[in-house]
Parts: sequence; C-alpha cells; structure tokens
Amino acid sequence: MSVPTPGGAAFADDAAVLICRTPQPRDLAHALCDGWYRIPCDRAPRRLAVDLLAFYQPASFGERRYRIEWVAPLERIEVAPRHALLPGEAGHPRAAAPYWVYRLGAPIALPTPLPARQLRRFSFRYTRWWWLLCAGDLADSGTAAPLAHEAAPWW
Repeated sequence: MSVPTPGGAAFADDAAVLICRTPQPRDLAHALCDGWYRIPCDRAPRRLAVDLLAFYQPASFGERRYRIEWVAPLERIEVAPRHALLPGEAGHPRAAAPYWVYRLGAPIALPTPLPARQLRRFSFRYTRWWWLLCAGDLADSGTAAPLAHEAAPWW
C-alpha cells in the first residue's frame, strides 16, 4: 500500500524515515532550497540508506521550534568535506572533515506539523512514513514498527 503526500507523490506506508535534528534554520534552508543535508561521518547513525528524511526543528527555530514540518525523499548519498558544502566556513575546525551528504528530492510539507510537546534531545531517530502522517506527537515514535533491517527499535 502507498500513502500519497499532499503534493501527490506516493511513498509506501512502511517507507523508512530518518528524523534528523536540524540545528539551525540555515540547515533546514540547505535541505529545502539547495537539496542537501549533511551529517559528519564520525557522528552518523548506523543506518544511512532510508527513503525519506524528516527535519526536526529544535529551540533555535523560535516560534516554529519543537516540531517536524518538512520531509524530503532521498535520491543518493555522497561523501564530501565540509568546506566543499560550506565554502564560506573554510576556517571551521571541521572544514576538512568528511561528511555524508544526502542529496534530496523536492521537499514536502506535512499536512499538519508533528509537534514534540515534551522536549526531545536527539540527533537521529528512525520511523516509518505512515507514522509521520498519523502520530500526534514526536514522543509516539517509540511505538513505530522497527525498520525491516533492525532486529528491534534502538530508540
């Protein structure tokens, strides 16, 4: 079975989703406008290949904090040094460090933002596409079915 998105694209209801914490609004802008999201290779989650990325907005987003409003389909994964992605930050201490670069398809706004009513501190979480559309709160993700490649959810 597939679940249509508000934009008309359809994903399998059990499509794997990686929920990523987007530290700053500029990180979300890179994902939505430039079509990429970065993860330091030494801090990456165990499973890299997923169908979609969902973007959690922490306190740095002001009034739009503690929620997921956007997802984007994964097209491919590459490795690049940070300075290749952010040339204006060539002096950053991690400028030469390798990053996984998720190349993304067209972003999709969730029909209703998924709130995190209770403060959640995490970098990455896995869940399913159907759960993002049906859950009432990010805290509910612990009840989502494990991904097929995982023996049990790690959250």
